[in-house]
Amino acid sequence: MATNTTVNTDYQYVGKLTWRPADGQTIDFAAITDDFSVRYRGHLFDRAAQVEAIAGWHHQDSGVDSLQARVQVTHPAELLGRHRLSYGVEASKDAAGDLGRWYGATFLQDTWSPWTDVFLTEGLRLERDQQADSTDLLPRFGMTWDFSGRGTARAYAFFGQFLEVAALGATTRTREHDIAAGVQSQVVRDVVAGLDYVHKNFSGAPDGRSSYDAATVFVSKPFSASSFLRASYTLSSLRGTGSIPGDAPNQIRLDAGYAYEWSTSTTLSFGTSFRAIQGNPWLTTVDVRLGMVRALTTPYLLTVMVDAMNLLAREAGGQPPLGIRFGARLSF
Repeated sequence: MATNTTVNTDYQYVGKLTWRPADGQTIDFAAITDDFSVRYRGHLFDRAAQVEAIAGWHHQDSGVDSLQARVQVTHPAELLGRHRLSYGVEASKDAAGDLGRWYGATFLQDTWSPWTDVFLTEGLRLERDQQADSTDLLPRFGMTWDFSGRGTARAYAFFGQFLEVAALGATTRTREHDIAAGVQSQVVRDVVAGLDYVHKNFSGAPDGRSSYDAATVFVSKPFSASSFLRASYTLSSLRGTGSIPGDAPNQIRLDAGYAYEWSTSTTLSFGTSFRAIQGNPWLTTVDVRLGMVRALTTPYLLTVMVDAMNLLAREAGGQPPLGIRFGARLSF
């Protein structure tokens, strides 16, 4: 039997320019199809503080245009131990047709180390949403303990409140109360194993969800010796009224990659991502990436990539929503 196959071709362009106007200062200009941004990083107070400012424009597939800006200042301090203070403001303006929304926030966070192996993080965030006509204060607190004393193991706990951004035109925001805890340790060389747990309570959720619990066990190896690996299994429970979209009681994830130095000027890479997520029904997919980085004449660097996505996923009728993406980047 003959089958009709529809092939859709999309093009995406990526560009980035970095300018260093002075020592310790950088300005990055970036464009990714419908996203444009400019980022400044530098110093204040005679180099005692770091400042980062970001402004950008984003066009979503839903037709929403978003103008965003954020400024953050970070600097150390000494008082009954070591502190790292961060504070700043952010704002966004979203618009689509006759709909519009203004959102703003200011935040303050302190990471305090009263002892060598203990870190306490306290934070406050004040948000104003013009669409929902609401002003909210969101506290957050976390604690981390390096129980190895050598930076190879840690235990942590966290509590925080969050507000989800509502869809444009909606006036109700979902409030989220999070409690999280976990432990991780280096087991062999640079291989880390750990266990994470999170509990969430929701109020005002449009989809009816009320609470969520999840436990994740994982093994991770950062990129070293030309390879990286991360494997995890998550057991979760999403509760609420009725059937809730996005409920995935079991999730298996695997990401791996390897880089091979073909010559002094050429490096080949291979990466794969596997997902098995229990939904209705199970969703199983594999993504694969092949890449090549070649050093041309100084200072030019050529990167070529080929991505094959959704190799195992199937839609109704047995047709795979397969995606092939080619990319090339010239850096200088």
